[in-house]
Amino acid sequence: MLMLTHSWLLAHYLGRERYNREFQDLYVYNICPDFLPASSDFNSRMTHGVSRFRSIPKEFNATHFIVFHLMVDDISHYGLIKPLPDEDFNPDARGYSYLKGTPLREPLMEFYRMYGNPIDLATASYQSHMIIEMTFDLALYWGNQEESHYLLNHMCEAFRCVSQERSEGFARTVGWFYDVNPRSVLDALDRCNHFYDQGNMVKFMSLEGRVNTFLRKFAPVMNSSVPRKKLASIMEEGITLVRNFTEFLSPTLRAIQSAGFSPFD
Repeated sequence: MLMLTHSWLLAHYLGRERYNREFQDLYVYNICPDFLPASSDFNSRMTHGVSRFRSIPKEFNATHFIVFHLMVDDISHYGLIKPLPDEDFNPDARGYSYLKGTPLREPLMEFYRMYGNPIDLATASYQSHMIIEMTFDLALYWGNQEESHYLLNHMCEAFRCVSQERSEGFARTVGWFYDVNPRSVLDALDRCNHFYDQGNMVKFMSLEGRVNTFLRKFAPVMNSSVPRKKLASIMEEGITLVRNFTEFLSPTLRAIQSAGFSPFD
């Protein structure tokens, strides 16, 4: 899932403490598996491939909220929390984003065929799940605008505080979790500073922003007006598929609690 979804779930896990500045850094730990690959010393398999049930010393307690992120992604991908993620890609995964993305597979394959770049079913399965995760974030943003705006601002401020005022402690803690040099974490923070900006967030939290992200990641050669319009219509279908976003959010929180996630005990 994407950052608003991860931040929303964390906020609702924290409950009345969600905007307590004492816990503000947790929002940055919670999204770091997705931004650390901005540094060449990380990749997505590395940041998402660690145990969900490892022992964490009290000194590094904040890294429980990296695990929180990974548990959310497990439910999105597999429909349950696994000790470790699957090593091999499974196009028939039974998690929320893959099941919801099934109706988008053929439209995506047709989209690529139209412009002379055919893809196979496995690729369509992966990319359709990505569209669901992108559009879920948008549906949540549009469906709860007041809370979403406040939450994104809180997250951006958290990122600013960590990167400018508490970067050394964050880098040391995350470095321990992933067994990497803290300098690599500092590099990722520095490279992402421009992205976690409130003005940039407004652009990203739009259909156009998601189309831009998809094309940049998967199909840069198709970034022209006609393909953009076709892709936007596929994403609009994705938004329709996830409009009832509570059917993912509430069960996900319950599953994480049932898995024994209790970092404050």
